[in-house]
Amino acid sequence: MPSQYSSIQSAINAAVDGDRVVLAPGTYNEQMTIDNKSITITSSGGPAVTKIDRVGNSGTIFYVPGGANKVVTFEGLTITRWYVYSYMVHSEAPSIVMKNVRCFQGGVGLYLRNGADATIEDC
Repeated sequence: MPSQYSSIQSAINAAVDGDRVVLAPGTYNEQMTIDNKSITITSSGGPAVTKIDRVGNSGTIFYVPGGANKVVTFEGLTITRWYVYSYMVHSEAPSIVMKNVRCFQGGVGLYLRNGADATIEDC
């Protein structure tokens, strides 16, 4: 993630439609909301070195409210150890795209509501 942001969430908040939030290699432990925008959350080094690890924390990792005309893409990440009674991604309508994402040791993966759909590639 660019050094001017203290968290992934602050980078997401600053993003506008079409932006890419690029995470540097490392392990992150955050809960995030992507509200009413089409963006890509990706890594500069790939899933082997860029992880979102929610060990010891409850709640959904990515909550995605917003309009049905939005698309949120996750690419080149490992997402692990989210709480068993929560979601990795909860979308209220936007489409979700997962590309080259490794997911394990968690509760429900994708929870799609209100016409949300998902495309999963190379996961």
